[in-house]
Amino acid sequence: MMIGYQETMTMAAATTATETTTTTTTEPVAWRCVQAGLWVASGDHGEPLGIVSEKWGRGFAVTTAWGLDLGLHATLPAAKAALENAR
Repeated sequence: MMIGYQETMTMAAATTATETTTTTTTEPVAWRCVQAGLWVASGDHGEPLGIVSEKWGRGFAVTTAWGLDLGLHATLPAAKAALENAR
Protein backbone atom coordinates (compact mmCIF):
# COMPACT_ATOMS: atom_id res chain seq x y z
CA MET A 1 0.00 0.00 0.00
CA MET A 2 2.81 2.40 0.82
CA ILE A 3 4.57 1.78 -2.52
CA GLY A 4 1.47 2.83 -4.48
CA TYR A 5 1.19 6.01 -2.39
CA GLN A 6 4.83 6.92 -3.05
CA GLU A 7 4.44 6.29 -6.78
CA THR A 8 1.36 8.51 -6.85
CA MET A 9 3.16 11.30 -4.98
CA THR A 10 6.18 11.04 -7.29
CA MET A 11 3.98 11.21 -10.38
CA ALA A 12 2.06 14.16 -8.95
CA ALA A 13 5.30 15.99 -8.19
CA ALA A 14 6.61 15.31 -11.71
CA THR A 15 3.33 16.54 -13.23
CA THR A 16 3.42 19.70 -11.11
CA ALA A 17 7.02 20.38 -12.08
CA THR A 18 6.15 19.92 -15.75
CA GLU A 19 3.11 22.16 -15.53
CA THR A 20 4.97 25.01 -13.85
CA THR A 21 7.81 25.01 -16.37
CA THR A 22 7.08 27.59 -19.04
CA THR A 23 9.07 28.69 -22.01
CA THR A 24 8.85 32.31 -23.07
CA THR A 25 9.48 33.35 -26.61
CA THR A 26 10.06 36.90 -27.62
CA GLU A 27 8.31 38.14 -30.71
CA PRO A 28 10.51 40.04 -33.14
CA VAL A 29 10.56 43.81 -32.99
CA ALA A 30 10.45 45.83 -36.21
CA TRP A 31 12.26 49.18 -36.10
CA ARG A 32 11.49 52.07 -38.43
CA CYS A 33 13.32 55.39 -38.63
CA VAL A 34 10.42 57.77 -39.32
CA GLN A 35 12.53 60.93 -39.35
CA ALA A 36 16.01 62.03 -38.34
CA GLY A 37 16.52 61.09 -34.69
CA LEU A 38 13.23 59.19 -34.22
CA TRP A 39 12.77 55.39 -34.32
CA VAL A 40 9.45 53.60 -33.83
CA ALA A 41 9.21 49.99 -32.64
CA SER A 42 6.37 47.68 -33.66
CA GLY A 43 5.56 44.16 -32.53
CA ASP A 44 5.02 41.07 -34.65
CA HIS A 45 1.40 41.99 -35.36
CA GLY A 46 2.06 45.68 -35.99
CA GLU A 47 1.16 46.82 -32.48
CA PRO A 48 3.14 49.87 -31.31
CA LEU A 49 5.77 49.14 -28.67
CA GLY A 50 7.40 52.53 -28.22
CA ILE A 51 9.87 55.05 -29.54
CA VAL A 52 13.51 56.01 -29.29
CA SER A 53 14.30 59.67 -29.82
CA GLU A 54 17.77 61.12 -30.10
CA LYS A 55 18.56 63.93 -27.69
CA TRP A 56 21.34 65.53 -29.72
CA GLY A 57 24.61 65.30 -27.82
CA ARG A 58 23.00 63.73 -24.71
CA GLY A 59 21.94 60.24 -25.80
CA PHE A 60 18.77 58.38 -26.76
CA ALA A 61 15.52 58.63 -24.78
CA VAL A 62 13.23 55.60 -24.69
CA THR A 63 9.46 55.73 -24.13
CA THR A 64 7.08 52.77 -24.29
CA ALA A 65 3.76 52.92 -26.13
CA TRP A 66 2.12 53.27 -22.68
CA GLY A 67 4.16 56.36 -21.84
CA LEU A 68 6.64 54.69 -19.49
CA ASP A 69 10.01 56.49 -19.55
CA LEU A 70 12.83 53.95 -19.81
CA GLY A 71 15.57 56.53 -19.46
CA LEU A 72 18.36 58.04 -21.47
CA HIS A 73 20.87 55.66 -23.07
CA ALA A 74 24.33 56.39 -24.45
CA THR A 75 23.92 54.51 -27.75
CA LEU A 76 21.10 53.66 -30.15
CA PRO A 77 21.61 49.88 -29.75
CA ALA A 78 21.39 50.23 -25.94
CA ALA A 79 18.21 52.27 -26.24
CA LYS A 80 16.60 49.76 -28.60
CA ALA A 81 17.60 46.89 -26.29
CA ALA A 82 16.01 48.67 -23.31
CA LEU A 83 12.67 48.86 -25.12
CA GLU A 84 12.86 45.30 -26.42
CA ASN A 85 13.68 43.98 -22.93
CA ALA A 86 10.85 45.95 -21.32
CA ARG A 87 8.13 43.95 -23.03
